[in-house]
Amino acid sequence: SAAMQALKEAGLDIPLIGLAKRFETIIIPKNLLEHKNKISGLNPEKVERESGNGFVEVELAANSHLVKLLQRIRDESHRFAVSYHSTLKTKRQTSSLLDDIPGIGPATRKKLIRHFGSVRGVSQADKASLEKIVGAKKAKALFRLAL
Repeated sequence: SAAMQALKEAGLDIPLIGLAKRFETIIIPKNLLEHKNKISGLNPEKVERESGNGFVEVELAANSHLVKLLQRIRDESHRFAVSYHSTLKTKRQTSSLLDDIPGIGPATRKKLIRHFGSVRGVSQADKASLEKIVGAKKAKALFRLAL
């Protein structure tokens, strides 16, 4: 329902379904139920149950191609989300305040950290010390942004 609300707010009308992880059950909005005859793989013998909030649960045959397709889509989307989250986490862990300063690249950052010991050491350094390490232009950029 949260995904449906987000799509609605974005002005998109895309049909959605949910797949229960443990059972071969899909959860669909009632308004999609009228199209059930067009969806292959639905088992008409299984009972549709109202699950509240305008949704209906439909049990699918465990060995149907539709179930296998939906499981693959779900598993791939989870794999992608976990992979993307790991990438973001790695970037957060290795980023530095120095990365946001124009003109300070990885080599300059390493030079500053090696000499001053930490970002805090760099921020507490005086302008003359910074100029000796990175030159006047970069020292000015560091000082202007007042780490």
